[in-house]
Amino acid sequence: MILSPDPFLRRFEPIRQVRRRRVAAYLLATAGVAVATFLRFQFSGLLAPVTFTTFYPAIALAALLGGAWPGTLALLLSALAANLLIMQPRFTWVLGSEAMVSTLMFLISGGILVVLIALLNDAVDRISQQAEATQQILEAQPVGVMLVDEAGIINFVNSRIEDLFGYSRAELSGQAVEILIPEGMRAGHAEALRRYMGGRDARRPRVPREFVGRSKGGADIPLDIGLTPFEAFGFTGALATLTDLRESRALQRREVVADEIRHRARNLLTIVQTLARRTLPRDDQQAFLGMLETIARTQDVLSAEITAPLKGILEDELRGFAHQIDDDGYDLRLSARAAQDFALIIHELTTNALKYGALSRPDGRVEITCRREADERSFTFIWKELRGPKVSPPTRRGFGSSILQDLARGFATSVEWDYPPDGFRYELRVDLARVGEVAEPHPAR
Repeated sequence: MILSPDPFLRRFEPIRQVRRRRVAAYLLATAGVAVATFLRFQFSGLLAPVTFTTFYPAIALAALLGGAWPGTLALLLSALAANLLIMQPRFTWVLGSEAMVSTLMFLISGGILVVLIALLNDAVDRISQQAEATQQILEAQPVGVMLVDEAGIINFVNSRIEDLFGYSRAELSGQAVEILIPEGMRAGHAEALRRYMGGRDARRPRVPREFVGRSKGGADIPLDIGLTPFEAFGFTGALATLTDLRESRALQRREVVADEIRHRARNLLTIVQTLARRTLPRDDQQAFLGMLETIARTQDVLSAEITAPLKGILEDELRGFAHQIDDDGYDLRLSARAAQDFALIIHELTTNALKYGALSRPDGRVEITCRREADERSFTFIWKELRGPKVSPPTRRGFGSSILQDLARGFATSVEWDYPPDGFRYELRVDLARVGEVAEPHPAR
């Protein structure tokens, strides 16, 4: 099957494995020369006129199994063995002109043989690597990839097709592509495919971009299909890419519902704001309406995800005061409920700092610390004001105190606050499992 692992290349895989073991390759080259020398002595009467005949197979085998350098070693050992053991006088370096010419011709012809086999090895390695890379690319595709011939027979599928339809590769190979189509649509699909395969002009797809597939278990699968003519190695057909639309359609439905919920929530907040302006005393309106606006901003942060970054809530609330804020660069992703509560707490802290604390002065500072504790299960949020007016504890408990204390106790494991003269300090410790998870560090302001 085209695009499947080539059986021809698989035959070379044991040879490639030997080449990867360099010591074994050199040992095989040496052993091959020894065997060739032994055979030359065994058949000395028959091979007397030709000195180097038995060495050529040893050289070729060494080059094929080991590569260029083991082949070169076999060539040099063969020349040495022939001169020392076969040519006369034995075990001497004295060579006549005829022996020297014979040895030289042997080295040249043997060297050419080694080079040719090395080039063959290199070509096989390159083809094998390209085939492996192509296979990995096809398998790594997030979409299904299928190759169908002109008769509509499946020649190749990747692992995504197996996951998508529930069939194994062996079950699909050689089957008509209609096995993946609902029975009522198979005739129409076969006709559309026939027209597509018969179109020799631009061969534009004549099948719908979206259609329904049928899994092995009988479930219908909405799919997006892309068809591309494919001709190679004597094969003519089409390469199809199949994308599962179930997840995207579910996401679209969730987005429609989320948009509707956000729209209705905004309308409800608008109604509450109108009633507050008409019914609440003027002194209480500003604080109440400010909290409603904080809730609305938090809903915007949560609009795209089901979690919200604490960093985003802080930036929205402290917009315009970034030059007075110091934070340590860590963040926390909050669940929807925790994000709403945190937003109200940060709004109250900001409001108090603007009225009575550090943000009421141009040189005032607010230090915000967010850290994961050593137990890896809790997270601490600290708000510390500096260079503001002299601080003293409040004389009465107001609505803001309820937010900072009672609301915080609803999700925090501990709540602490203090009024030292140099600036208000507020600390929350929360259980990560209840509110969210620590996010990646972000650059400090």
